[in-house]
This record gives sequence, structure tokens and C-alpha cells, in this order.
Amino acid sequence: MTDMHWTTALDRLSAVISAPRFGLLSDFDGTLSYFKPYPEVAQLTPRNRELIIALTARLPLVALISGRAARELQSYVQLPDIAYIGNHGLEELRDDEVVVLEAARVWEERLNNFSRDLGEPTIPGVRHQNKRITMSITYRQAEQPEQVRLKLQERLQQVNANYGFQLSEGRTIWEVRPPIAADKGTALANLIAKHQLDAALFLGDDFTDVAAFESLKGLRSAGKIQGLNVAVLGATDIPLVRESADVIANNVEDVETLLAWVLEHLPTPTPDA
Repeated sequence: MTDMHWTTALDRLSAVISAPRFGLLSDFDGTLSYFKPYPEVAQLTPRNRELIIALTARLPLVALISGRAARELQSYVQLPDIAYIGNHGLEELRDDEVVVLEAARVWEERLNNFSRDLGEPTIPGVRHQNKRITMSITYRQAEQPEQVRLKLQERLQQVNANYGFQLSEGRTIWEVRPPIAADKGTALANLIAKHQLDAALFLGDDFTDVAAFESLKGLRSAGKIQGLNVAVLGATDIPLVRESADVIANNVEDVETLLAWVLEHLPTPTPDA
């Protein structure tokens, strides 16, 4: 488990952001936005909004990779020239159209049937969200969250016995996803290849971000890219997230400080760049 704060790794960070084609990739909730009791009230902090706008003007790629649906993610951020990747890498917003991975499309009807069999939530504080190709079951507002977590797990496994979805867990959330080889890690690798990046910085705070951490580390170990993973801590400290990251940021405010440092220390563009 890393306790190394990003300010103790400025040499590594400098090397990453000084690469000819450096890109910034990040989760949204809990990294650039405060983790809210109700997902629909999340938004970029004003300072992160300013910084993302400035960085987008300077970098070949700024991308958000989220568990939210891509269109929903765009509606909360409302910034142009950003890559919006939704549903844990299963879809992206391309020319204002949502493009879903072909392998995921065939699961859409099955997910509707799964949602029907699961039924409406019966536990106070639990909410269901069908995102067309994935489904989120959140319990942020539930009393006795650990007991609710186990009850939901039991019920989801019971229903899923007839469907074969992948059940994954995040911070006060269960995710129902098609069992295909696509996640935040594959999304990160695809973006890096598409934009021909030489270096990348990825920020994440939850279980599903670990796949992106591992993907970036794998590319780095293979000598294909320079990269640094930042685990953003919050009210809940997830050991696996720390273990998978290179450095930590203490909270969303600390992310603001990190992005401001990155912006300040980016190499000055040359006239022909």
C-alpha cells in the first residue's frame, strides 16, 4: 500500500508531463468531483473546471473514463474537446453520438430482463439505474450499509444465475456488466494508442479504477509509455486502490493542487508544435 504523496514524486511527474505527447485521463466521481450522497448532484469543482479547460487547450488528450453512461457524464461536465468514455469503457461519445462496443450490444435486451426480474428496490436508501448496457445498484443512503451490501449481493447473485452477467463492487455500489473483456483498463489503453501518447497521468479512487492503474503500469513496464497513477483518497480509503497506484492525492482539493502544478510546469509550446 503506497503512502507516497504526489509531491514526493515531482521528478517522475515532471518526466511524464514533459513528454512530447502527454495526456490526462481521470475518473469523475471522487476525483474531479466530490463523492456525493446522490449521484445526480455531482459536478466538477469550479477550480477543476478551470484547470481542465486550460489543460484541454494544451494537451493532445484529456479524457474522462467513468462508470456513468457517456451521455450522462457529458451532461454533468459540459465541456467540449474532452473524450467521454462511459459504462466502464463499454461506450464512448463520438461526434456527439454514443458508440457502444459491438460485443456489449447483444446484452442490452438481457439486461432489461435482468432489471425486470430484480424488481424495484425494497430497501430504503437503495437505488437502481439501468444504463442500457450496464446497471448500477447504489446504497449510499442506506442505513447499516454493510448489511445492505450483503443483502444486495445475495439477491443479485440469485437473479444473475439465469443471466451470466459480471457482478462487480465499488464504493457503496454494485455494478452489473456484460462478461466481456472491456473495462477502464482497456479504455485507457485504446485512448493511449488512438492519440499516440508518449506519457499519461491517470487519476482514480474506486475499485473499477484499478483496471486502469494496472493497464497503465503494464504499458509502462513494456516500455511503450511513461505514466503515473494517482489514487485519490476520500472518506473511504480502499486498500486495493492504494496498492495499485504509484502515488496518492489526499482528496479532491488536493487534485486541484496537482492539476494546477501540472498546468504550471507544462513545457512551453514551441511555435511549430
